[in-house]
Amino acid sequence: MDWLIDLFKIDTIMVSVFGYPLSYLEAVTTVLTLACIIFAARANIATFALGIICTTLSFFFFYQARLYSSMALQVIFFSFNVYGYYQWTRPKKGKENEKNQLKVSRYKNNSYLLFAGIIVVGTLLWGLLVSNPPAFLANEFAEAQYPYVDAFILVASVVAQFMIAKKKIENWIIWIVVDIIATVLYAASGAVFMSILYGILIFNAVYGLYEWKKMYKYNK
Repeated sequence: MDWLIDLFKIDTIMVSVFGYPLSYLEAVTTVLTLACIIFAARANIATFALGIICTTLSFFFFYQARLYSSMALQVIFFSFNVYGYYQWTRPKKGKENEKNQLKVSRYKNNSYLLFAGIIVVGTLLWGLLVSNPPAFLANEFAEAQYPYVDAFILVASVVAQFMIAKKKIENWIIWIVVDIIATVLYAASGAVFMSILYGILIFNAVYGLYEWKKMYKYNK
């Protein structure tokens, strides 16, 4: 069993790529996360099965990288993947598409301010918590890197993932912003391949926005 446990450690190196030590955990997590988001851009329900697996692996990765907000985010993502599968496969009458799944839709304009407020307030509160953790969390959060930037990624990603579960077009606009910021953050924190992954996901989010707009017009 020791070999299996070692596979979940970021210092168990699979290969060195241009001098960067790539762990098995980071490599597998990166590939599965990329596949999960590509399926999401195509509105393929397999995204939720992959999401459950890659969020579990990502939890272990971010814990060891001391990116605690991103670590906590995986728990929420896991829950939303279960919720999203339920929502997509059990649409209410009149909200189904030709595959009898939830059809793509969009929010009304007055919803944008609500979600913007949630992101701003959530970022400030979570960033403050991570920057000044209570005594029982002090040991875990004491060395947190870039707490407010990491907090923004957490809160905005939660909002975007909720929108995916509801199959709302606007999720891709949020993902474009999150992916750009995450690319810079993970590069700065030394998670090179995670940074490359999120750089790729910028283009996937743009593609997802394009595809979901077409689906929305088709099912409108």
